[in-house]
This record gives sequence, structure tokens and C-alpha cells, in this order.
Amino acid sequence: MRKNFWQDERGEEGDICIGVIAIVAILVIIYYIILFILTYLIQILIIVTIALVVYYVYSKQKEITKWIQPSIVSQTESETSRDVLLNFFYIWPIYNKYNNEYRRYNGLEKGLQNLENGIKRTLDTIEDYQKKIMICKNRGEPISPATKTEISILRDKISNETSIKDRLENQHSNLKNLMQKKRDELDKLKNDVHGIIIGSKNGYKGKYKEEEDAWEKGKSDAAKAAARKEKEEKMIEELVIETNSLIKSAISKTTDEIIIGGLKIFEAQLSNIYNTFKSNKISYIDARKYILELRDDIRKMGTSREKTTEKSPKETYYDILGVDCNANQDKVKKAYRDKIREYHPDRQHPDSREWVKEESDKRSKKINEAYEVLFDPEKRKQYNRENGLC
Repeated sequence: MRKNFWQDERGEEGDICIGVIAIVAILVIIYYIILFILTYLIQILIIVTIALVVYYVYSKQKEITKWIQPSIVSQTESETSRDVLLNFFYIWPIYNKYNNEYRRYNGLEKGLQNLENGIKRTLDTIEDYQKKIMICKNRGEPISPATKTEISILRDKISNETSIKDRLENQHSNLKNLMQKKRDELDKLKNDVHGIIIGSKNGYKGKYKEEEDAWEKGKSDAAKAAARKEKEEKMIEELVIETNSLIKSAISKTTDEIIIGGLKIFEAQLSNIYNTFKSNKISYIDARKYILELRDDIRKMGTSREKTTEKSPKETYYDILGVDCNANQDKVKKAYRDKIREYHPDRQHPDSREWVKEESDKRSKKINEAYEVLFDPEKRKQYNRENGLC
């Protein structure tokens, strides 16, 4: 009869039973060891993840605080940092969106700079071609067929460059409008974060009234500045249109090719002044001054080479100072101060062309000469007698 496998007795079957039990025990021990190791690994992983999240939140909190703090004048940096942390999950998405939009804005700004450089290059090219045309016309009379052909080619090139310039200016205007919209979006995002931080101060409105007032004042000042800028741009645009019409009229009234070439150069300079003003490189006052001086040069150009027997009326000292011939010494002195201040070198823009500075120096000398005569009663009487005035 065979022995029972599960009986606790020595023999072949008893050895197999002990072996099975040992294997099961070992497997159980291995299982618990693995479970123990995995438990600690998971805990370590959770701790590391939490540490990374805390570090990320802390670093972002510092970035956001540094970004928003300058616009909050009513609380310290530590208070702002605390409010950013308390509202982190509201502010963080707005901050990320601001950074993305700001990168796009920088890309638009680079594109705008490239367009401005392109416009400047085309204007310089047009001016070079116009100078070449004037050189061709000054070679001698009559103009040879080869010279006429060369002038015709140069005029075609000017036409092409003008088309390129108009296209670039149109792109420049559209891009500038797009950048303004992008700036408004950026301001809104920053104001949203500003509102979240200030809004977290419920119950403390009195303490933060200064901040709210400053905010409203800033918006009001910005609106006034924008309205003033719009008005100035409109006035300069009207002045440019009038001056351009003056150039066209002068061209239509003369047959002198030298005058026509000079007027074309003035047209390019007028466009250059306008573009410089639009890009905020010169002020409204300087732009208006340069255009008015350019108009004086255009009027002089229109008559400087025309053959005429009529004498142009001589500009008197009274005309130079802009006073009546019966003006007393106080009025003469006041008019002199106003005029000499207008043409003072300190009031000239650093980017002014040489011809503008030269004309300003000439005008200042005339003003000083007029004042020296009109302020002295004896010299004034003699001047009136010699010129039949008053």
C-alpha cells in the first residue's frame, strides 16, 4: 500500500512536501519585500513631485511679483508676493498668456522696424535717382538723345521705387494698428492681474483708495495723451497735404527742369519728415517747423530761376520781427525774444538736415540785425527814411 503524500513522516513524499512549503514561504517573503520597496519608492516619488511643484510655484511667484509690483504703489513687495501666492492659480494662466502675447508683440515690433528701414532705403534711392536726373540735365544744352534716354530710365526707376514705398507705407500703417491692438491686449491682461490682487483686499478699500485713484488717473492721462497725439497727427497730415499741393502747383507753373528736379527733392524730404514724425522720432513742434521751413524754400525755388522784370517786395525789418511799423520798444523787444527763441540752436532737433540748420542760422542773424535797428530810436528813424516806411 502506498504512503499518504501529506503524512508527516520521513520518506520521499515527505521531502517533497517540505520543499513546496519552503518555496511558498520564500515567495511570500519576496512579495512582501517587493511591496515594501514599492511603497517607499512611491512615497519618495510623491515627495519629489511635491518638491518640484513647490519650487516651480515659488519661482513663478517671484517672476509674477517682479512683473506686477511696479504698478501697485499702495503695498510692499512682500504683500504683493503673498497675494500672488494666494491667488496663484487665477494669476498664473493670465501671466502665461501675457508672455505669449508679448513675444508676438516683439515679433511685430521687429517687423515694423524692418519696414521703416525699407521705407528709408527707398526714399534714399529715390533721392539718389533725382540727383542723377539733375546732373544729367546740367550737362549742357541741348540735351542729347542718350541723356534723354538715361533720364527716362531714371524716372522709371523712381516710379518703381515710389510704388514700393507706397506699398511699404501701407504695410507699416496696418502693422502699427495691429501693434496698438496688441498693446491694448497686454494692458488688459496686466490690469486683470492688478484687479485680482486689489480685489483680494475686500474690507480694506480705504487703504487701497490711493491705488485705485492712481489707476484711474493713469487711464485718464493716457486717454488725453492719445487724443492730443491724434489731433497733432491730423494737423501735420493737413500741413503735408497743403505742402504737397504747393509742390504740385509749382511744378505745373514752371518749365525749368532744374526747378522741377529741386521740387521733386523737396517732395521726398517732405515725405521723410512725415515718416519721421509718424515713427515718433521727432515731436509735433519740430515736424511743423521743418515743414514750414520747407514751404519757404519751395516758394523761393519757384521764383529763383524764373525770368521776370518785376521786383519782389523786399522783406523789411518789421516783417522779420512780425511787428507793425508803429510798434513801441516793448513790443519790438517781446517779438525779438519770441523769434530768436524759435530759431535758437538748442531748439533744433539732432536729426535735422544740414540745410535746416543753415537756414536757422541765417534767420537768427536777420532777426538780430532787425532788432538792433528797430530797438534804437535813431537807427529806426534813419531806416524808415531810407526805405520810405511809416
